[in-house]
Amino acid sequence: MEPNKQQDSRLHSASPSTSSVKSLESSSEPLDDNKGLLFQTTISKYESLLKKSLFISSSLQDVVDRKVSFSFFSNKIWLYLYLIVQSFWAITRYALITWLYFSENHDKGQRYQLLLGDYFEQLGLFGRLMTVGYMTFSFACVVDKLILLRFETQGRLDFLTNFLSLKPSLNGNENDMDALNGFSVETLSSEVKEKLLHSMNNILFLADISIRISSVSAQLLDTICCGFFVFRNHDNLLACLVSFTHLALVLPCIEMVVRHFIAMYSSFLMTADYFKARIHFLIQRVRSLNGVNLNEQNADQVLVLYDLLIQEFSKQDYLLRHLLRNLVYFYCFKLTIIFFSYTIPAIHVLRACMAGISTFLVLGIMASGLNVGQVNKKTRDLYEELNVMAARSSVERKLSLKTRKRLLLSIKELGSLQVNGQFVVGLRDGSGPPTSSLEIVKLTFETVSLTLMMFSIFNF
Repeated sequence: MEPNKQQDSRLHSASPSTSSVKSLESSSEPLDDNKGLLFQTTISKYESLLKKSLFISSSLQDVVDRKVSFSFFSNKIWLYLYLIVQSFWAITRYALITWLYFSENHDKGQRYQLLLGDYFEQLGLFGRLMTVGYMTFSFACVVDKLILLRFETQGRLDFLTNFLSLKPSLNGNENDMDALNGFSVETLSSEVKEKLLHSMNNILFLADISIRISSVSAQLLDTICCGFFVFRNHDNLLACLVSFTHLALVLPCIEMVVRHFIAMYSSFLMTADYFKARIHFLIQRVRSLNGVNLNEQNADQVLVLYDLLIQEFSKQDYLLRHLLRNLVYFYCFKLTIIFFSYTIPAIHVLRACMAGISTFLVLGIMASGLNVGQVNKKTRDLYEELNVMAARSSVERKLSLKTRKRLLLSIKELGSLQVNGQFVVGLRDGSGPPTSSLEIVKLTFETVSLTLMMFSIFNF
């Protein structure tokens, strides 16, 4: 079922009572200027990261409202130029060079490599490994960009825009409360919002530093290799011209690729932190319903919070499942590259540099995957707490039949195998295991085992 249809049916069936909403709103605090400034600064940095990474061409709220801007001076033009250059030049060139590596006619292959300006050949087997890596990086980035472009035109970049709910209270009312059927419900406490904003600030700071260092390092390596290539083949004017043309086209693309992956993984980390905080807040509310606190009004509040959480899961998974799938597959490839780099005979300094770069990338991807996987563990904890609440309500008989039925349906929805699947956050959709920490660890060991087996077969 499409997420919009799911949300409409849930909105129709799960309206909170006015008293429960007023009770939740009564905990609002006056606006703190420092908190408001922290929110504006953090969201501004995050929006700038998304724009420079070519994820969005307008503001966060404009994306939600489907007011995607397009003009000649918009960064969307740069996105289309990037896709054209990567698809019709860079990826094609890397693929041809990779195919020539396996050519049976060695002399003919080297001649065509020279005409294609393969300056990474100056590094030997490491250079060939880098060509394959560049091809994979570029291909994965283009696929992600096309997915994001498709969903942006539909106004469906929900996983990038849910942080607007972290806005602090204003004039005694929670601006950031999620709406359900015309009512407002607080989904996070003020302390948690402030903590999340500080965490986002730290992630954005590290992301900015990583982008600068990685971009400059990769561009410098390309420039040095191109310089050596031209110096050694200065008598071949066509090869020098092709290598210079490729360098001029690929240098801006390198920064865009680096920005894309770092911004993407940073967004995954922040999204996972956001959902873990949402689920933890809900678990705390469920645990507080004991003794005299277990009544119709409080149970209604918990079920409303649960409905809002499932709505967000549906919106997130609609897009994130495609991006997480690419992340997992790319992680497997980079893990194989690490092991292969250690088998190449070379000086220890060069081997350490190449293996260190690959290790850094793999650790970054693995950290993102494990952090996203923790959301599934939190969801399991919520499932257990709701079961305890259902058992307590059956014993104490303080809830109406309608509320108990809603609670049981929520438990069934949360734990049913029919709503479970792969490459999604929290819940699943029936096509495989969820994106959990356990699945990431399993995938790591499986990739290592298969890689070592292939090495033993080919006698590396």
